[in-house]
Amino acid sequence: MAKAPFSDVPTFKYHPSPFSSGALIDSDDVCECCGLARGYLYDGPVYCVAEVERVCPWCIADGSAQAKWDAEFTDAVFADSHGELVDLPREVSEEVLRRTPGVVGALQPITWWVHCGEPAEFLRVEDERVRFRCRVCGKRWSYRDLD
Repeated sequence: MAKAPFSDVPTFKYHPSPFSSGALIDSDDVCECCGLARGYLYDGPVYCVAEVERVCPWCIADGSAQAKWDAEFTDAVFADSHGELVDLPREVSEEVLRRTPGVVGALQPITWWVHCGEPAEFLRVEDERVRFRCRVCGKRWSYRDLD
């Protein structure tokens, strides 16, 4: 199969730049979920019982990988700027955990920032800081990822 056009790669509202964050990479390997080699694969953690190494962004976005392996791609808790845990509607938390590429370069579990009532966009890990931006107001927030 020919490499899919970059413009055809699914978008993720809670992880809008998965290539620059390192979560998606160019690869000619076959996705273990759909069996296709589309030219791009996820390069981050997969939390499930099966040993999964190659998943394409299409199978993450449409929920196929989650359905096949009961997989999650981020081990996270949702919290506000003060560290208070936030309960989100199940469909929202599942979109972040099960249909969004995970955070690469940070210790797991992570704290996924919630602002203006919804999960923020994950931007990147830089200088030991996990960085987010509010999807509603644009405010930025980060925390130090220490081991």
